[in-house]
Amino acid sequence: MAALKVLSSIDCVSVQAFETSSQVGGIWNYETNSKSGPAANPMYKSLRTNLPKEIMSFHPDSPFASTTTPTATAGSGCSGGGGGGGGSFVGHAEVQGYLEGYAASHGLNQFIRFGTEVLNITKSKTSSSSSSSGRITGRSEHGSEWVVETRKGLELDTGAFDYVIVCNGHYNAVHFPSGEELEAKGMRAFTGHTMHSADYDGPDPTIFGGKTVLIIGGRNSATDLAREVASISKKVISSDRNMKSSSSSDGSGGEGETGGRDEYHNLEHYPGVKHYNKVTNEVGFEDGSTVAGVDVIIFCTGFRYHFPFLSPGVSCVSGSGRRVNNLYEQLFNVDDPTLSFIGLPFSVVPFPLFYMQALAVASFITGGLQLPDLDGRRSWLQQWESALAGSSCLNDSNYHHAGAHQWSYMRRLVTSVYPDPYMQRCTSVGIGGEDGDGVGGQEDGEGEVQAKNIDKSHIQEGYGQYSKAPFIPDHMRCKGQGRGAEESSRLLRHLDACEAVYNENRRRKPARVGYSDDYRAVHYELMADGAWRIL
Repeated sequence: MAALKVLSSIDCVSVQAFETSSQVGGIWNYETNSKSGPAANPMYKSLRTNLPKEIMSFHPDSPFASTTTPTATAGSGCSGGGGGGGGSFVGHAEVQGYLEGYAASHGLNQFIRFGTEVLNITKSKTSSSSSSSGRITGRSEHGSEWVVETRKGLELDTGAFDYVIVCNGHYNAVHFPSGEELEAKGMRAFTGHTMHSADYDGPDPTIFGGKTVLIIGGRNSATDLAREVASISKKVISSDRNMKSSSSSDGSGGEGETGGRDEYHNLEHYPGVKHYNKVTNEVGFEDGSTVAGVDVIIFCTGFRYHFPFLSPGVSCVSGSGRRVNNLYEQLFNVDDPTLSFIGLPFSVVPFPLFYMQALAVASFITGGLQLPDLDGRRSWLQQWESALAGSSCLNDSNYHHAGAHQWSYMRRLVTSVYPDPYMQRCTSVGIGGEDGDGVGGQEDGEGEVQAKNIDKSHIQEGYGQYSKAPFIPDHMRCKGQGRGAEESSRLLRHLDACEAVYNENRRRKPARVGYSDDYRAVHYELMADGAWRIL
């Protein structure tokens, strides 16, 4: 929706989005039957955001509905309930309502073909005969149009587009440890109940009541699920590969996360699983410790990037599905930047990041943002991956991790769209290395945005470096050009405040999987001038 909002405000761009579901919201559109079918919705009944809503909005002009007093209480009560209540940490119903309101207030639904599945996206070998000399296609460097095949019910359709923006999120395909890893550890022999966190919909007593539950994973979903399951189970065993031993205080919470308390006394913490013994029904851990009698295993092991609609010649997902290769700034395809991906970085505050990425893509489409040439983009990617390797992050699990570095990334996107030399505050490439926070989901389901019919007739003279570029709306002009400098300064101040709240909130996060969520009792307020406070 961020891409739709930005692109639909530009007169010289015609934009079309495809969405498989019948309404906006993607995974936030929780339904009681959403756990059935091959692509279960990872949202669960009692989910609340692990980020305050004050920093979750797309843009400071589109905040979440304000509340004057917090209603969440400390402890497990804060994580219960997918809707209702007040305070900064809201349920999925409030987020869904925000997205529906955002789409309605900006008139975005008219650009979306609901109930439409994208079947295939490929690049045509020859330019479309419908091309006009007034369209900015970039074909001199990037070739001809994108051909998009879709299906709505029994109706098949094909369309041609100059640009494709993939916005389907990365919570559609679950990730399990590889079959080889499970086999090597003997875990394929486990005959108890196994599930992924995406299958979870609450502390079901028929599954967890009085049972010993092993939870594999150490991030946000593992923490919330462990706490809920501990309320009805006999014992919860948390296995976090970042822990060195069952008695150590490392692992679990991310860097700077020191809050929470051991609310339930049936929670035990162990390092990564080393092996499973079927004969004794014992799980062995990396420090040599063992636990017997496990009844249920929950894999809180994340999700894979999944773009089945991209043709083999276009797809750039790694074999594990945890990494999208060949990208410039984790956004543009290096070889053909008319293909871009919004929302790949994780451990981020997603909605504002989507918006800043959408600004950059829109500026590129309209000719404002000039990317390096092919050699320059490849050189950037090589340098970036070398820096990742130097930080031991050049692996599929950490390739798109942003965490604390999301803020320098977003500022860099803003200053690339509004190139004011007085605002060039972030020039280095951020390298992920420490844990950050996610919101537990992303806004879009299987959505793709295509832009076409870019009309040069809107060229306006007298706009500095844009005097020979296509029309740039006020919110995308640089210093001295309409509201560009004002908007840039405002966005940067807003990001400063969001980062400060993010860091303040992070230190309150549970230090270990399953610890209490007292941090959800805190109520934040952001003011118009970029200041913030705790109520």
